[in-house]
Amino acid sequence: MSWTALLFLATALIAAGTLVEKVLVSKRLPSAQVFLGWFTLATLPHALVMSYLYPIPEGVPLRYVFVIVAGGISWGIAANLIYRVLRNAEVSRVWPIVNINPVYVAIMAVFLLPHLQPTAEGEV
Repeated sequence: MSWTALLFLATALIAAGTLVEKVLVSKRLPSAQVFLGWFTLATLPHALVMSYLYPIPEGVPLRYVFVIVAGGISWGIAANLIYRVLRNAEVSRVWPIVNINPVYVAIMAVFLLPHLQPTAEGEV
């Protein structure tokens, strides 16, 4: 299977999951927090297995570990906000706005990446 076929399959799965999430959040569950709580419980075993199989390498500065954790917290906050909006808005309007994030990434990269270039010693 080519990478484009896999990408389209992944996109279709994300779309299906988004629709199911919308139904759950708006019609079946009392709040977005309940959905996110069950989602966290469902993904926790996966996270534990992956962190065991792919641990953070020795010698990685602690500040990088904190950046990883901050990134996860950022994703959690974003998911909470998205599901709060999905509770009251149409998925056909919410999801396209959510998915303009590559534009934000590109803009932020222009400002952040020059400051994160490795030094002569390889340290960022």
